[in-house]
Amino acid sequence: MNERERIEEVLLREVEPGVTTLGELATMLDCGSWLRDDDVIVVGALGGKIPVQWTAGDTVIALRLPDDGLAYLRIRGKLSMEAVAETLRGGGDDDSRGRVIEERAVVGGGTR
Repeated sequence: MNERERIEEVLLREVEPGVTTLGELATMLDCGSWLRDDDVIVVGALGGKIPVQWTAGDTVIALRLPDDGLAYLRIRGKLSMEAVAETLRGGGDDDSRGRVIEERAVVGGGTR
């Protein structure tokens, strides 16, 4: 299993939507070893379909995974790209770490 497949497995099997927090996901994924700033993209406007619901009150991110994988997360409440990236790397403040992941989806790899 390569790194992208391991990450997809965690997202699809271990992240429980509506329960798992961003801080918990950071621990599960060990993102510090691979996550770069430009791997986190906040979806601010819709130009096409995405596999998670976009709401004005939440943060939707596209997360680039190793080996050309892509995941989407809808996180409860508004966060900046910098706050999401810092939290996924194991940092972030208590507010960011405690934000709940409402939805997750993987594109071009595993199944939803």
